[in-house]
Amino acid sequence: MAMELFEKGTYMYSLMADYWVLNRKLLSIDAENLMQDDFWEYATKELEAFYQKYKTNYAKNQALGLLKELEERYKIVKEKLKETEKMEKEEKIETSLPWASAQA
Repeated sequence: MAMELFEKGTYMYSLMADYWVLNRKLLSIDAENLMQDDFWEYATKELEAFYQKYKTNYAKNQALGLLKELEERYKIVKEKLKETEKMEKEEKIETSLPWASAQA
């Protein structure tokens, strides 16, 4: 009976196949596009469409889990951008001070 659950053409097979495609679409995004509002509009529409197609708690939890993963990736990228901006700012300050680059 358990194998029947995942046979081609069954509800669970379709759900998992669609979820796999959704993961590939949304998780293959690069860091630059992850920071764009357009991507988040697209992602929320795709996640909502997935949930609406299956309308079960399982589908809802899968969609929310994927959203959480995207949010975690967003936080990581945002933090790296902050670090990069801070380093660039510090470099600009250091190079603007003639005595800072002089060898002792």
